[in-house]
Amino acid sequence: MSAEAGARLRAAREERALAVDDVAAQLKLPSRYVLAIEEGRVEALPEPAFVRGYVRSYARLLQLDPDALLVLLAPVDVQAPRPQMGMNE
Repeated sequence: MSAEAGARLRAAREERALAVDDVAAQLKLPSRYVLAIEEGRVEALPEPAFVRGYVRSYARLLQLDPDALLVLLAPVDVQAPRPQMGMNE
């Protein structure tokens, strides 16, 4: 995952004076996922398909072009299984 995409999302969030918890509540995501997206920490996120959806929703929330941010996402190895994470973990 591109740190640039996360940095753009963080900058737009801060420009709108939104806290991470505000974004997490509106997107119905754990705050740790919002932070992981902003920091480009793919290892802390679920499957790539979910991450793309999260980034798309986050961009729309901030009135950014989702496609421009999705292009910045580096391909993630979909062959390697990831541990399943629940909402309360």
